[in-house]
Amino acid sequence: MRFLGCVLLLLCACSSGPAPRTYRQGVFVPVETPAFSPVEDAPIHVGQPGYVSPEDVPRSPYRRVLPQTPETRREAGIWAAGGNHDEPIPDIRIFDVPIPVSTSAKTADDVAPTSWCAGEMLRRINDAGLKARIMLLSFAERRCLVAKLMDGCAQWTQDSTKIDRTAKVGLGVEPDDDTKWRIRVEAMAHASAKAFRLGSCSADGAETPVAAQALDDFIAHEDRTSKRGWRVH
Repeated sequence: MRFLGCVLLLLCACSSGPAPRTYRQGVFVPVETPAFSPVEDAPIHVGQPGYVSPEDVPRSPYRRVLPQTPETRREAGIWAAGGNHDEPIPDIRIFDVPIPVSTSAKTADDVAPTSWCAGEMLRRINDAGLKARIMLLSFAERRCLVAKLMDGCAQWTQDSTKIDRTAKVGLGVEPDDDTKWRIRVEAMAHASAKAFRLGSCSADGAETPVAAQALDDFIAHEDRTSKRGWRVH
């Protein structure tokens, strides 16, 4: 009996102690997003999105060339280098063969088609790998071969301008002074090239099977690699 009373007394003492701790639920406080600072928060590298320069960037000394308008355009042609209005007539040569020009030519502009054809033919012969073979030909053979190339190129440039002019006329666009000038100088170049071919290829030893084979190989290379429509006959 005494033992039971002690147990009850002990249980009452334990139940009268301090209440268990309770935790109050915290109140949510939103985090304030700091404001964007263009100077401090901008990307390091110039040009990235969001970059703002802290100071004005100096303008570039280079200027963008604006497209030409019908009032400012000077259609110099596919062969023209431009700016040759007062320069003297140059000495035009291919493989040590001097290229004659029209006697009516007074400036470099007047022989621009011939200059362009000479450079174009030289580049194409080098691309075809025929330079060494042509240099082994005699001077008469080389002169005739070069004359044929120049005649074919001059014919092609003249035909191209005529086609362009015909297309413009069909659209109701009359040829301007520059187009008329192109037609004039290209006609001079073609006439000179034709006379050059007649005089060169009629010489003794000019037309040989070796030279003809070199020309055929050049034309075959052009047929495989070029989209131009000119031919050498």
